[in-house]
Amino acid sequence: MKGIRAIGTIVVTAAALLLAGCPAKVVPDREAPRRTYLSATPEELIGRLAERNEAIAAVQARGTIEYRFDYGKRDYRGTDVRMLFGKPGSVYVRGSARVVGTLFTLKSDGERFWAELPRDKQVYTGLVRATPSLEDKEQLWEGLNPAVLAEALLLDDLKDYEVVCATFPDRYIIDLLQEAESGNLTLRRRVEFERERLRVTRHLVFGESGEVITDAYLYSYEPVGGVELPRLYVIRRHWEELSLRLEFEEILLNPETREDLFRYQPPAGFEVIDLDERKKVAEPSKS
Repeated sequence: MKGIRAIGTIVVTAAALLLAGCPAKVVPDREAPRRTYLSATPEELIGRLAERNEAIAAVQARGTIEYRFDYGKRDYRGTDVRMLFGKPGSVYVRGSARVVGTLFTLKSDGERFWAELPRDKQVYTGLVRATPSLEDKEQLWEGLNPAVLAEALLLDDLKDYEVVCATFPDRYIIDLLQEAESGNLTLRRRVEFERERLRVTRHLVFGESGEVITDAYLYSYEPVGGVELPRLYVIRRHWEELSLRLEFEEILLNPETREDLFRYQPPAGFEVIDLDERKKVAEPSKS
């Protein structure tokens, strides 16, 4: 009995020492002060974005565009560009390099796009809303058309959507839905706002069947003509396995524009490659 009592006394003493050595509450150290987050309703956020877009009729910019295919080994390759974005969905882009001159010209009137390659005397064209696919691409222009850039800028009308919001401590994720021909609501846009300044950091565009067509990240906001606009866009086109970096050095809002800049007539002697027609030919016939 004495031996058992001695063992019990040792266990109780050890437990008391262990508990005495532990703090009553463990509080983790913070390396940085807690951030302050702003609040807004989804309707307020989309409303502010829509008001900003109404004040912007056109955007003129100078900068660089870089691209790489996700399946390739090469890093980003790029060129200097001058751009003009009009509404609705009108785009003019000219890529150039010193000594060589114009490398390509991209145009869109909102319905069709054209990619002209002067050195090859070729023009790629197609519908801007063509359904993306994972077919092998022979040319960059089969995955890059002006609509890709126009969608990423998030400058179009955002009023005719149903709004659904998910709230996180540091961000809002807002889904914009529209009624499809079937009568069901379809997800068309997803806009992510960070909550420190309530700026858009990510923007996704969805196709008719729910496929992610454009996945854009927006960085480096600066005031331009009374509004804040990003100067850097990182764009993923998952179906084309294409990544783009679009960076603006100069931005001008609402310049005078000529409608003929967005229209296109192939030069004499140029080969016109209609991507939609080529896709139809490649599809197996239905019996």
